[in-house]
Amino acid sequence: MKNTAAFTLLALACAGAPAVAAETADLGVGGKVRPGICNISLDSYTGGSVVDYGNIDIDKLIKDADGNGHLLDAGVTVSVACGAGIQVGLTVSDGRAGTVPAGFDTAIAENYAGITPVAGASFGLGSTTDGALIGGYLMHLAPQFGGVKIGTADAGMLRSDDSGATWTALASGGENAGARIMLPSGKRVHTWASTTDGKVNTTPAAVTTASARYEIFSVILPKDDLPLTGEIAIDGQATFTLVYL
Repeated sequence: MKNTAAFTLLALACAGAPAVAAETADLGVGGKVRPGICNISLDSYTGGSVVDYGNIDIDKLIKDADGNGHLLDAGVTVSVACGAGIQVGLTVSDGRAGTVPAGFDTAIAENYAGITPVAGASFGLGSTTDGALIGGYLMHLAPQFGGVKIGTADAGMLRSDDSGATWTALASGGENAGARIMLPSGKRVHTWASTTDGKVNTTPAAVTTASARYEIFSVILPKDDLPLTGEIAIDGQATFTLVYL
């Protein structure tokens, strides 16, 4: 933002000043040399990088006792492989931002995932050709039962909401479960950490290979709230991004 403001002011200042011939121009050449880079891969419960719910019978999309829609449960394992031991984290951004129905943060978290709602945590499932919303989903770290690993060993996970200035250990039980939600804004970072006597250390670990499993709780709106003129394509898309710490 500082660079944008500076260039804008400079352009305005030059627009009102006399023309001056420029006989030199500077070229900047930059980059970073790292001891090794990392690759990321996804493996969903249905295979590869796509969670495929298949064909859903419209008659199953009925409201539950709380007035919510139909739950679809799935998951994805995120794996990273680095050329050397590197501190690296994950962020997620929503490729269907703006398509989450109102109230879904609370509906999914409390009624389906059983965790404390986090504002702005739901990802969108796209919209119909007429612009009607379809539903949303939460992405929730599942560290229990070997869901987080460094190499082949069970490990812990940390969370940061301030670009890595501070880190919070993510427990595998019910405590601080809301902190295990990945935010679609791309501003929450998850990273791996070693453990000591079962306790997660609060310093990011340097990893060569690591993995983390995320549960995906999707909810489709009830059929009464959907247009029933034809097929409705569920079209969610999320992008995981590696962050070097």
